[in-house]
Order: sequence, then structure tokens, then C-alpha cells
Amino acid sequence: MNKKIVIGLLALVSFPGFAKNVPIEKDAVISSEVPRSVVMALAEAIELYGYSCKSVSSVVPFAISRGYYITCNNWIYKYEVEDKGGKMIITAD
Repeated sequence: MNKKIVIGLLALVSFPGFAKNVPIEKDAVISSEVPRSVVMALAEAIELYGYSCKSVSSVVPFAISRGYYITCNNWIYKYEVEDKGGKMIITAD
């Protein structure tokens, strides 16, 4: 992965104030443990990684490890955003 993208992803998730404002859908299921700023940072990180997340449908943190399940674009696209050794790894499901 491009080094600039990795740095950008880490900055977004570590300092979510840098993320743009992505719409959260009115019927979205967002875990109460996930602040809005983190939701925005996750959506922006997904976009930087080359995937589509124009609106957020759901965000749920992983139960055991560090990361999130996120669904975007009216429940169409599903992703896992995982912290692996300080790098954010985004996987489309």
C-alpha cells in the first residue's frame, strides 16, 4: 500500500477532526461506543483506500480486536477496518 495512504488513514482514525462530513443515514445503526467523529474518519478512510462510502448505514466495533464493521451507501457495501500493527487495513466484504 502507498505510504501516503497509510499515513493518511492513521491520521484520520487517530485524529478524526480531519475527516470530512459524510452523511449518516436516518435509519443508520451506529454503536453508542462509536463517536460521530470516528464514524466520519472511518468513512473517509474507506474512500482514501479506493472504496465507496458516500453515506454510512452502520458502524459496530469489533468485539475482541481493534477495528470496526462499517456498512455504507444504503446497506450496499460492507467493510472491515482493522488496526494491524498500527496500520489500518480496510477489507471489502
